[in-house]
Amino acid sequence: MGNNTVLTPMQYAKALMVTIIACFASCFCFSQARTNEAALKRIDAEVRSLMQEGKIPGLSLVIVDGTQQTIRTYGYADVATKEKVTPATLFQLGSCTKAFTALAVMQLVQAGSIDLNANVSDYIPWFGAKYKGSAVNISVLQLLHHTSGIPWQTISYIPESNEKDALEKTIQKVSGVQLRNLPGKKYEYATINYDILALIVEKASHQPFENYVQQNLLNKLQLDHTTIGQPADSSLLATGYRISFFKARAYNAPVYKGNNAAGYVISNASDIARWLQFQMGYNKSAIYPLVETTHQRDETVALHGMDSYAMGWEVSLSGNGEIFHGGLNPNYTSYIAFRPKQQLGVAVLANANSNFTPVIGNKIMKMVAGEKLVREQDPGDGGDRVFSILSFMMIGYVLLILAFLGMIISQAVKKKRTYESLNASKVKSFLSTLIVLVPFAYGLYILPKALAGFTWESIRVWMPVSFVTAILLIAAAVAVSYLAFLASLFFPEKNKFKKIAP
Repeated sequence: MGNNTVLTPMQYAKALMVTIIACFASCFCFSQARTNEAALKRIDAEVRSLMQEGKIPGLSLVIVDGTQQTIRTYGYADVATKEKVTPATLFQLGSCTKAFTALAVMQLVQAGSIDLNANVSDYIPWFGAKYKGSAVNISVLQLLHHTSGIPWQTISYIPESNEKDALEKTIQKVSGVQLRNLPGKKYEYATINYDILALIVEKASHQPFENYVQQNLLNKLQLDHTTIGQPADSSLLATGYRISFFKARAYNAPVYKGNNAAGYVISNASDIARWLQFQMGYNKSAIYPLVETTHQRDETVALHGMDSYAMGWEVSLSGNGEIFHGGLNPNYTSYIAFRPKQQLGVAVLANANSNFTPVIGNKIMKMVAGEKLVREQDPGDGGDRVFSILSFMMIGYVLLILAFLGMIISQAVKKKRTYESLNASKVKSFLSTLIVLVPFAYGLYILPKALAGFTWESIRVWMPVSFVTAILLIAAAVAVSYLAFLASLFFPEKNKFKKIAP
């Protein structure tokens, strides 16, 4: 049955105190072990290796371990000037912005200015959407959960603009959209959902979205270097890079002010460390209870993989309790993740549109959590390698055809080839070739829309330069081939054996 010895109140108090001190000491030692010097050296080596593989010029890494925070910086904020990344270096957060927008919405819900179950048209009367030809309503909550039915390709609708009315014009572009799914029935990530939310925030708060977020969130949370749309100090903003032709190249992306709410919070490692600690409950404020609501996943629709969407956050159902989100802009990427029960958080800010940024975040999280590392699947480079090789092949082909065309012209000048007038046979050859080429040319023109529902303008921004170059070179190859065909048609080779070559 065991020992029935009864402790006196004083003995019990001493024993309890010893136990508490032991627990704190144990937790502290564990925390220290996760981010000690040896662990940081392994992390540094892993980050640098993945940066090189992912062609990332500069990167900030944030590790939050309980109340501790560690910031590591790597590489260059600007390759040309060799300016190094520091904890003060600013980056665009991409879609990690959505957590801020969701929190702004929930503030206004708490204030009674927004109803989650209300329709978008209750706040924006002219907004409409259709499903299979019939008008349907989308709720505010469905926008937050990405269950509105709006297709993901609508990102290509967002106009390039820095004008005061950019947000309203962006929503006008999507008004009347044909939905892929009935609202509330299926998850489909569509960045423009959060732009619609931004306009609702404007209508409910009677002020520009950026002003509301700055005054009621960023300032109150003491994120002193964090802004939305424009950097607090442009001299601290890292140069953005886009991967094209096997390397990261400086790229000045267009301004999409109408998409600020979905992708253009600008911050640095120091502020993101504070943001992470706030999300995990360490920097509590009057806003914190609202943060917890944004972590609650949508249970009304099927999972996507092993994840479920909450409000500006993905929730992992793999058993680790992780809450995370990635961000991708044309020339910046980010990844933020935290595990509240393990008191761990990781954030990665990078100045290139590399697919390796979330890979780095995932790996570092596993390392600090003491999990076994497995070889990650190569996330690729957005097709840059394939398009670059194709571009070089097309350049070689075009040069070859141009050389052949030059030979025909040279031979014609030297009278080795003579002009033959148009006849029925030539007309037939001319028209039959044209009939083949016209549909091919049209196919190239509609390729972005056929493949992804994009326009050439959006493809130019979101795809590697090598893709657009490859398509233009294919068009050029077709054009010069046709010119060479016409030249050989009207100035044919006289030698019957050589005539076989053209």
